[in-house]
Amino acid sequence: MLAQNYSNKLTAKEGIRPVNNIISLEKYYKSCDGLLNQAALYELGGDVVNHYVALYRFTSIVLETLPKHKSFREEQWQRVHLKYKQKCLSCMDKMEVLKADVNALTPALPAPPPRAIPP
Repeated sequence: MLAQNYSNKLTAKEGIRPVNNIISLEKYYKSCDGLLNQAALYELGGDVVNHYVALYRFTSIVLETLPKHKSFREEQWQRVHLKYKQKCLSCMDKMEVLKADVNALTPALPAPPPRAIPP
C-alpha cells in the first residue's frame, strides 16, 4: 500500500461539502471571509496545519460548493464569485508553499490510555 502524505490526509478528511440551498449565497460568502480571516490568524500564529486547512476549506467552498447553489447563476453573484475566484488563486499559491511544511510534519499520536491500577 502506498503511503499517503499528511496534506492529502488532511484534505481527504475535509471532503467536499454539499450545498444547502436554504442558506443564502450572501451567508456563504460571509463564511468564506471568515475562513480567510481565520487563515490569517493561523498564519500569524505560525500554525501551519490549521492555516493550510482553512485555506483548503475556503477554496473548496468557492470552487466546488458555491457553483452548485440554486442562486449561483444570477448575474449579481457571478460578479461576486469572480472576486472570490481571484482570492482562490492567491490561496492556492500559499497552499503550495505550505504543503511542503505540512508534509514534513507528522500528526501527533494520541496519548496511550492510562493503565489500570490493579486492586
